[in-house]
This record gives sequence, C-alpha cells and structure tokens, in this order.
Amino acid sequence: MRRDLKVFDQPGTRHTGVAGFAQDKWQVRPNVTVDLGLRWEFYTPLQGIVGQGGLANYDPSTHTIQVAGYGSTDNALNVKKDFTHFSPRTGVSWRLDEKSVVRAGYGASTIPFPDNRFAFNYPVKQNYNGTSANGFQPQGSMAAGFPAPALLDIPANGIVPIAGTQLQNATLDVIPNTLHEGTLESWNVAYQRQLPFFLSADIAYVGNRGVDIVMDVDRNASLVYNSGNAGRPQFATFNRTGTSRERSNLGKTTYHGLQMKIDRRFKQGLMITNSYTFSRAMNYNDDSNTIATPIDFSTSWARAGFDRTHNYALSTIYDLPFGPGRRWLSEGMTSKILGGWQVSTLFVAQSGVPLSITASGTALNTPGNTAYADQIGSPKVLGGLGPGNLYFDPAAYAQPTAGTQGNMTRNGGPEGPGFWQLDGALFKRFQISASKYAEFRVDAFNVTNSVRWGNPNTGYSNASGTTFGQVTGTTGGQRSIRFGGRFAF
Repeated sequence: MRRDLKVFDQPGTRHTGVAGFAQDKWQVRPNVTVDLGLRWEFYTPLQGIVGQGGLANYDPSTHTIQVAGYGSTDNALNVKKDFTHFSPRTGVSWRLDEKSVVRAGYGASTIPFPDNRFAFNYPVKQNYNGTSANGFQPQGSMAAGFPAPALLDIPANGIVPIAGTQLQNATLDVIPNTLHEGTLESWNVAYQRQLPFFLSADIAYVGNRGVDIVMDVDRNASLVYNSGNAGRPQFATFNRTGTSRERSNLGKTTYHGLQMKIDRRFKQGLMITNSYTFSRAMNYNDDSNTIATPIDFSTSWARAGFDRTHNYALSTIYDLPFGPGRRWLSEGMTSKILGGWQVSTLFVAQSGVPLSITASGTALNTPGNTAYADQIGSPKVLGGLGPGNLYFDPAAYAQPTAGTQGNMTRNGGPEGPGFWQLDGALFKRFQISASKYAEFRVDAFNVTNSVRWGNPNTGYSNASGTTFGQVTGTTGGQRSIRFGGRFAF
C-alpha cells in the first residue's frame, strides 16, 4: 500500500516580479519611423509558500538533501538574485512609396522558470510505502487502514542524509545557486506590397534564439562510454545509480524562417489568406526538457522534434451570392431561405518532423545516455504507409559496435510522413427583428476523412520480422461534424 503524507497545507512556490519599461518614438523622416525601448525585469528566486521547510535541494557532492530555512540554507535554497535582465526593443518602419513598406525589429524577453517541481521534493512531500513479506501475503487490510503518519524530524541544520534510505537511487532534483531566468531574442525583416485586385503580399525573414534556457541534465549519468554504472560520477563514492536531475542554464534554441503571404482583404463577399513558411528550428531537447546525451551535448544539438521545414495554410471566407442585395435570388421567400449563408475553409499542408534512429542502450552500456544507430548507407525514404510497408530503407542503418555511440545524432534521420487536412464551416444568421436574430452553423473537421499517419518505428533491431522502418499507426482524428445554434435578443 502507498499513500502521500500531508506535510503542509500549502505546498508550492511563490515569488515577486517587478518590471519597468521605457519607450520613445522617433520620426527620422516623414516616411521613416524608429521605435526604441528598454525593458527591465526582476524575479525573486522561488520560495516555498510556507517559507521554512517549503523547498528542498539535493547536493550531489555530499549525497544529502538540504531543506530550505534550516541551518545555512535560506528559504530560496541560496539561489542568488539576478538583476541583469535588461531587454532592448527596437523597430523601424520605412515607407518606400504609397504601396510599399519595409519593416524591421529586434526584441529580447525574459523567460521565467518553467515549473516549481522542486517544491515537492522529499521531505517537502513525503509518503508511506507498505511492503509485505512476499508477493503471496497481504501487507494490510482496508479495515485496519493505513498506519499513523510518521513524518521525518528535520534536523536543526536542515541536512538529511540519503545513504541507506529508500531515496538512495531515487530521482532527486538539484538546484544550483546560480540558476536564473533565460532570455529569448527575436528579430525580423519584412517587405509588404499592395497589389491589384484587393491583394497584398508580404515576405519576411524571422529569427529568434534562446539563451541560458533552463533544462534538465542528469549529473549522475555515465560520462565514460562502455563503463556501465562505474562511469556514473556518484557511483564510486556513494554507490548511487539514481538520476541527479539538475536544473541548469545550459539550454539554447535557434529558429530561422522565410515567411511569405498573399492576402485578399474581405471585398465583394470574399476573403483569402495564403501563407507559406520555410524554416528550421534547433534545440537540445523538446517536451521532456531533458538532454538525452549528458556525455556529449553535441550529439543532442539538432533539429527540434517539432520542426517542419515546409508549412502551407490557405483560409477562405465566402458569402454565397444568394439573397437580398446579392446577384442571384434577391427577392422572395427562396431568397430569405438561401440568402445570408457564409462558407469558410481552412487547408493546411506540412512536411514531416525529423526522426531519431536509436540503437540498443544495453549495447552502449553508458547509463543515462540515449544510443543512436550507425548510418552505413544512403538513407532512402520509400514512402510505404501501414503495417508491412517500409517507409524508409532499414538497410541504411546498423547497430554500432558494442560500447560505442553511433555516428548518427538526435533527430538525424529522415523526416516522417507529412500531412494535409481540409476543414470547413457553413454559417447563417437569420434576422428576426432589429434586435433579435438566430444563428446556425455546421463545422466539419477533416472534411475528406483523410488518414493522418504517425511516424515509423525508429528503434533499430537486427531481428527479422520487426517493424523497424514501418508506419504502423495513425495520429489525429477522423472526420467529425458539429452542429450549433444560437438565439440572441
């Protein structure tokens, strides 16, 4: 049996944020305007809501947990205050003529800490784990219930030893006292031109980069290939094989994109928006926010797992030409029934995301690090979809020699299947009186009921009959239709 034990009524974190901003607009010439700004942000280090005992931090060098507010550890785990987040902002607008304009801009923003999970480290959060003598005997009974809670008595110095406890090989969070907020820098240059037939065109280069991004690094991952647990920094000293998950400012990101758009503003009952983006995003990690290769960061620096090189979107709104004031059926009851309908569509097409071709972690024998395959031939995308069909040629990849990392990197394989989807909507407003009307609409998602395939199996295996290189599943929903109505008065 297991249950969490209540330690505080209000677990969690609190902090104070202060920001200031100065801005000026400079009319350099009648057709040139410059905006200048500077933003300053300050966030106090996170503290537990309750203050003393509200946070806890694992110290890998001493194999102990330090509890906030006790001994030499303050309520913010001794994390230093950072007053250096000055973020300049600037923009330029240059009107070339009555139909053309060039714009450029740069801005920096502070990224606050992503979460407060270290407010729930032991002993801020404690639990009871009941075990039985063996798998054939009960540990207790519902009638007897759980035993009375036995909470840890935190020593006056706030230092809790880990050796010999159930936390010996648990995942423990490490918070360095230099931890600070990251910075996102963004910039763009764009040209806009008015065209005939109610059209306008835009072309822009857009970029950004993340600096000092907070990410997780396992400080007890093996740092020597083919060393097993012996390569873990804490193994020889503390016999520890668990993860020492450090929140660090070692993360970075980049994005570069060419964005093009042609719009037709709403005129004569029709609006059209076209947009295309050709882009590349790079990072160390995606949703997990944990680097996969602590032994070598360069192996993880690659295209982002969500990066799609090509993105196209087309949206339209069209008032059907029926009813009062329209070209056809402008009078009579038929006009009232068929008139006033509006159709909108959204078409999206995207290329696939990059794939990681992984290998056997057991053969790599470097705990805490992801193993990648060797590329031994020219990668070929065959395009097969569904079980039994090869999406890419598996013969281009091989298991590396035991104890060595492959020559591939994270997301260094081919792109997965792209996809396209068409959504549509039909809308009508029925005017009952000057102040009353009814609305009816139909929304259809994935109008064509097209299959959106998932990514292929990318875990390399020498065994015959495996699904390596095959797409065996789908993602996204089937066609769905939704009806809605509203009466306003």
